[in-house]
Amino acid sequence: MNRTIGTIAMALLCIPLLQACAFQRVTEHDGLETVIVDAETGAPVDGAGVYAVGYSSDQVRLLTTSDQNGAVLVAPSRKFSIQPLPPKESADLQLWACKDGFEPRQIAARSGWKVYFDAETHKLAQVRLKRDGGDTSASCPSRIPR
Repeated sequence: MNRTIGTIAMALLCIPLLQACAFQRVTEHDGLETVIVDAETGAPVDGAGVYAVGYSSDQVRLLTTSDQNGAVLVAPSRKFSIQPLPPKESADLQLWACKDGFEPRQIAARSGWKVYFDAETHKLAQVRLKRDGGDTSASCPSRIPR
Protein backbone atom coordinates (compact mmCIF):
# COMPACT_ATOMS: atom_id res chain seq x y z
CA MET A 1 0.00 0.00 0.00
CA ASN A 2 2.78 2.45 0.94
CA ARG A 3 4.61 1.49 -2.22
CA THR A 4 1.54 2.28 -4.36
CA ILE A 5 1.08 5.64 -2.66
CA GLY A 6 4.78 6.40 -3.20
CA THR A 7 4.52 5.52 -6.90
CA ILE A 8 1.42 7.69 -7.35
CA ALA A 9 3.07 10.58 -5.49
CA MET A 10 6.19 10.30 -7.68
CA ALA A 11 4.07 10.21 -10.85
CA LEU A 12 2.18 13.32 -9.73
CA LEU A 13 5.49 15.11 -9.14
CA CYS A 14 6.86 14.08 -12.55
CA ILE A 15 3.82 15.00 -14.65
CA PRO A 16 4.44 18.77 -14.48
CA LEU A 17 8.07 18.23 -15.45
CA LEU A 18 7.12 16.08 -18.44
CA GLN A 19 4.60 18.63 -19.62
CA ALA A 20 7.00 21.54 -19.21
CA CYS A 21 9.65 20.39 -21.66
CA ALA A 22 10.55 17.74 -24.19
CA PHE A 23 13.63 16.40 -25.93
CA GLN A 24 13.12 17.44 -29.57
CA ARG A 25 14.96 18.07 -32.82
CA VAL A 26 15.30 21.80 -33.42
CA THR A 27 16.64 23.84 -36.33
CA GLU A 28 20.23 25.07 -36.04
CA HIS A 29 20.04 26.79 -39.44
CA ASP A 30 18.09 26.53 -42.68
CA GLY A 31 19.60 25.35 -45.95
CA LEU A 32 20.32 27.41 -49.04
CA GLU A 33 20.90 26.73 -52.75
CA THR A 34 21.75 29.80 -54.84
CA VAL A 35 24.31 31.71 -56.89
CA ILE A 36 25.59 35.04 -55.56
CA VAL A 37 26.27 37.67 -58.25
CA ASP A 38 27.26 41.33 -58.50
CA ALA A 39 24.03 43.34 -58.97
CA GLU A 40 25.67 45.73 -61.48
CA THR A 41 27.65 43.35 -63.68
CA GLY A 42 25.96 40.00 -63.10
CA ALA A 43 29.40 38.45 -62.51
CA PRO A 44 29.66 35.71 -59.88
CA VAL A 45 30.89 36.89 -56.47
CA ASP A 46 33.63 34.59 -55.20
CA GLY A 47 34.05 34.36 -51.41
CA ALA A 48 30.75 35.93 -50.35
CA GLY A 49 29.82 34.68 -46.88
CA VAL A 50 26.47 33.18 -45.97
CA TYR A 51 25.62 33.90 -42.34
CA ALA A 52 22.97 32.60 -39.95
CA VAL A 53 21.43 34.98 -37.40
CA GLY A 54 18.95 34.22 -34.64
CA TYR A 55 19.06 30.44 -34.65
CA SER A 56 20.74 29.49 -31.40
CA SER A 57 21.62 33.05 -30.33
CA ASP A 58 21.88 36.59 -31.63
CA GLN A 59 25.40 35.80 -32.85
CA VAL A 60 26.22 36.08 -36.54
CA ARG A 61 27.58 32.68 -37.60
CA LEU A 62 29.37 31.99 -40.89
CA LEU A 63 27.93 28.89 -42.59
CA THR A 64 29.89 28.88 -45.87
CA THR A 65 31.33 31.05 -48.63
CA SER A 66 30.49 31.11 -52.32
CA ASP A 67 32.85 29.37 -54.75
CA GLN A 68 34.49 30.99 -57.84
CA ASN A 69 31.18 30.56 -59.72
CA GLY A 70 29.23 32.28 -56.90
CA ALA A 71 27.51 28.98 -56.06
CA VAL A 72 26.36 28.27 -52.52
CA LEU A 73 25.00 25.01 -51.16
CA VAL A 74 24.21 24.72 -47.45
CA ALA A 75 22.28 21.75 -46.06
CA PRO A 76 19.84 22.54 -43.24
CA SER A 77 21.08 21.53 -39.81
CA ARG A 78 19.07 20.25 -36.87
CA LYS A 79 20.04 19.06 -33.40
CA PHE A 80 18.43 17.45 -30.38
CA SER A 81 17.62 19.86 -27.57
CA ILE A 82 15.37 20.15 -24.54
CA GLN A 83 12.64 22.63 -25.48
CA PRO A 84 9.77 24.12 -23.45
CA LEU A 85 6.28 23.00 -24.42
CA PRO A 86 4.65 24.90 -25.80
CA PRO A 87 7.54 27.16 -26.84
CA LYS A 88 7.30 30.41 -24.93
CA GLU A 89 9.02 32.57 -27.52
CA SER A 90 8.84 33.06 -31.21
CA ALA A 91 12.04 32.63 -33.19
CA ASP A 92 13.30 35.00 -35.85
CA LEU A 93 15.63 33.05 -38.12
CA GLN A 94 17.59 34.77 -40.89
CA LEU A 95 20.16 33.99 -43.58
CA TRP A 96 22.35 36.82 -44.91
CA ALA A 97 24.87 37.14 -47.76
CA CYS A 98 27.77 39.51 -47.28
CA LYS A 99 31.23 40.35 -48.60
CA ASP A 100 33.49 43.31 -47.93
CA GLY A 101 32.85 45.95 -50.60
CA PHE A 102 29.18 44.93 -50.92
CA GLU A 103 26.10 45.77 -48.86
CA PRO A 104 24.86 42.93 -46.61
CA ARG A 105 21.67 41.38 -48.01
CA GLN A 106 19.07 39.33 -46.20
CA ILE A 107 18.43 36.17 -48.23
CA ALA A 108 15.75 34.44 -46.18
CA ALA A 109 13.80 34.98 -42.96
CA ARG A 110 11.22 33.01 -41.03
CA SER A 111 9.60 33.67 -37.68
CA GLY A 112 7.26 31.96 -35.25
CA TRP A 113 7.59 29.16 -32.72
CA LYS A 114 7.21 26.37 -35.31
CA VAL A 115 10.47 27.30 -37.09
CA TYR A 116 12.36 25.67 -34.22
CA PHE A 117 11.09 22.28 -35.36
CA ASP A 118 10.95 22.61 -39.17
CA ALA A 119 14.10 23.14 -41.23
CA GLU A 120 13.83 24.42 -44.81
CA THR A 121 16.11 24.72 -47.80
CA HIS A 122 15.65 28.07 -49.55
CA LYS A 123 16.20 27.71 -53.32
CA LEU A 124 16.88 31.00 -55.09
CA ALA A 125 18.03 31.42 -58.70
CA GLN A 126 20.33 34.33 -57.76
CA VAL A 127 21.18 36.63 -54.90
CA ARG A 128 22.29 40.01 -56.24
CA LEU A 129 24.72 41.92 -54.01
CA LYS A 130 24.99 45.69 -54.50
CA ARG A 131 28.37 47.38 -54.33
CA ASP A 132 28.78 49.37 -51.12
CA GLY A 133 29.15 53.07 -51.86
CA GLY A 134 29.39 54.12 -48.22
CA ASP A 135 31.83 53.56 -45.38
CA THR A 136 33.52 50.19 -45.86
CA SER A 137 35.80 50.41 -42.83
CA ALA A 138 33.60 47.97 -40.86
CA SER A 139 33.89 44.30 -41.80
CA CYS A 140 30.94 42.74 -43.51
CA PRO A 141 29.68 40.47 -40.68
CA SER A 142 29.69 43.36 -38.20
CA ARG A 143 27.24 45.25 -40.44
CA ILE A 144 24.60 42.49 -40.38
CA PRO A 145 21.71 43.52 -38.07
CA ARG A 146 21.03 41.30 -35.09
